[in-house]
Amino acid sequence: MVNNEGWGQYDSATLARLVKGMDPSRLVNADSGWLDVAPGASDMFDIHTYEDVPKVPTRQADRAIVIGEYGGVGRPIENHLWRAGKRNWSYQVAKDADDYLARYRRKFEEVVRQAKLHGLSASVYTQTTDVEGEINGLLTYDREVAKAPAEAFARMARPLWEDASGATSPPPTP
Repeated sequence: MVNNEGWGQYDSATLARLVKGMDPSRLVNADSGWLDVAPGASDMFDIHTYEDVPKVPTRQADRAIVIGEYGGVGRPIENHLWRAGKRNWSYQVAKDADDYLARYRRKFEEVVRQAKLHGLSASVYTQTTDVEGEINGLLTYDREVAKAPAEAFARMARPLWEDASGATSPPPTP
């Protein structure tokens, strides 16, 4: 990724071509998020969406479509915050563990549906862990507490590796 959102974005097309020239075998994402200013130089069209139901990226004839950021479900866990008593931020805040999982599930299932119906190639949930004042993570800032059981996330992800008959293969290993 050359640029994330509009943060210091400068001449995306030139920078994307420079990065591609370093290793032509790699896909290049010129602009993740807000401003798609290098469509001819970027291998993907990438949006960020934090709405309750994630937006559907527009179809692209010659680029992969990606949700580079989605999610933003927060759940503060007492004694596991970066700065307790200070502002802890999230796009939306769950009231308890069940609410957290329900909100995550609603967003995740919409992204899976988009992959199947609209050709979405990839999505990135924001974020794996809480980061300083942001409480959007699947884990707390100190990585001590999972905000939902790993098994619940695995059950939700199962459709990503099911084939049309419903048969599953093990998920890919990293």
